[in-house]
Amino acid sequence: MPVLNKHVEPNYMAFYGGHDSSFTIYNADQDKFYVIELEKLLGIKHFNWPGNFQSRKTHNIFQGDRNVIIELLKAEIIRLGLKPEFRMVLIGSYNGDLSHAWGYCIEPSLLLKHFQIDSIEVHKGHHVAHAWCAFMQVPVDRGVLITSDGGGDDGYFTVTLFDRPKKKFKRIAISQKDKHKLGGHYEGKAQEHLDSIAVNSPIAQDLAGKVMGAAAYGKPIGKLKSKRWFSHQGGVHKKVYNEWFSTANFYGETNRFRYINKNKMTWQEEVDTCAQIQLELEEAFIETIYELVPNFDQLIEDYDRNLVMSGGVALNIVNNKKLQEKYNCKVWVPCNPGDNGLSFGMITKWLVENNKMTFSHRYDVSFAGSPIRDLDRLEQFIDLYKTTCKKVSVSDVAEILRNGEVIALMHGNQETGFRSLGNRSILCDASIEGIKDKVNLTKRRELYRPFAPICLWEDAHKYFEVEGENNYKHMNIAVDVKPDANLPSITHADGTARLQAIEHKGIMYDLLKAHGGVLLNTSLNLSGKPIANTLFEVFHILERTPLDKLIIEKEGQLWCFEKYNDEIV
Repeated sequence: MPVLNKHVEPNYMAFYGGHDSSFTIYNADQDKFYVIELEKLLGIKHFNWPGNFQSRKTHNIFQGDRNVIIELLKAEIIRLGLKPEFRMVLIGSYNGDLSHAWGYCIEPSLLLKHFQIDSIEVHKGHHVAHAWCAFMQVPVDRGVLITSDGGGDDGYFTVTLFDRPKKKFKRIAISQKDKHKLGGHYEGKAQEHLDSIAVNSPIAQDLAGKVMGAAAYGKPIGKLKSKRWFSHQGGVHKKVYNEWFSTANFYGETNRFRYINKNKMTWQEEVDTCAQIQLELEEAFIETIYELVPNFDQLIEDYDRNLVMSGGVALNIVNNKKLQEKYNCKVWVPCNPGDNGLSFGMITKWLVENNKMTFSHRYDVSFAGSPIRDLDRLEQFIDLYKTTCKKVSVSDVAEILRNGEVIALMHGNQETGFRSLGNRSILCDASIEGIKDKVNLTKRRELYRPFAPICLWEDAHKYFEVEGENNYKHMNIAVDVKPDANLPSITHADGTARLQAIEHKGIMYDLLKAHGGVLLNTSLNLSGKPIANTLFEVFHILERTPLDKLIIEKEGQLWCFEKYNDEIV
């Protein structure tokens, strides 16, 4: 490694390319991480960095122009108050050999064209990055760490043991067998066997969450048999199909074209199939554990009954609940277990191995995203909406919610990962019967999908079956709702909820204190779009949906907006 230029800002950056591409920057002077997820920077959900074979024909459209994307990244870095210079940039990893990591992810020449960089290195180890992403965030000192997803350059399923006081982080099992490609098979079965849920899911990566939600309405139907599902091209010439698919990668529509020849199913047949897909995942997960680690039960006992999960399968909140119950353990999942967390895992591993930080370090990057991108224009919107906006207090907002209105709340830095955790949220009172229908109309999403509750951790035991430490901060584990909780808008068909219980002080904490109960919390976006981070996006949602009010915070002041009324201007 070359001698570092001491005049360069002490910034270190990692880049992961593939679907859900992201950059993570670490500034050593501040001891702070900044996470920039490309889907949120560009407004294209599950954005796939343009470097794979499917996208070579589309580099001249905006979404495929790498220079444009890197210029936007550079502008965002400057907006965050950082200099566009790095002592080291780490790139990778998706699949294939090291040369493939360069080609698939990002070329050194492109980085050097836009940034001052002392050193560029390649990271290899997709699941290694998943593991480090969780390890550097979870609050426990010892545990068994499992990664599972659709695959990368180092397999499909891994098991790692860690012990911070002993500086131990050791992978003890890895599988590269196709049968252990649990995340890929889950999505693949949905593509093979479902009808309307698949056809109405333009983004392939969204299918898994929909299957998990629909499964609660059905009963398993028996082992599914594989189909020759590639007939989904419907006789369309392969060259035409591939060219369409490559372009669709950039517009967040990679799924719909596949299903033009789907057989029609009744709704009950479809949700029963979802229940079977979910059951097969749960069974395969347990089978894989014991195939790779026969003494797993003893390991959980030895490692303080802490089970840490990362990788795409860690987003399956139903499976996480079943694991917690089966092993009588605590399941811990970071805010970003999916591929959007890989760049954070990559850079933290490098920083520890290069003595920039230690095993004892841990960071919460739940809100390491960017602040509202155009907040400096808020005064213009205040002037435009002068007849329908006003300053409000937290108590005022709590009263609005108790009165049955649906609001959007936007403040602070954006969340990292797929969940809205209170900074970019649509909120309403979870105890009001039927209010979730209004939220569904606002978000334009399917009626069968569950909503998450948010409450104070100190109050969680009143409504949900929880105990011990709070491992419900990121909506990644289902809990049973108590029968007398009276929370119809967040109680799913199976009697569970994807709980978020918060302890950190701030606007959301104060709002829950003032409200005195449980709120429904869902992401501030429309179906098929990433979580919003600009005033332009949220005012679009306010004006074109049944949303009642929009609350925006700036410099400690809350502004409440209602729909524009040009009749009284």
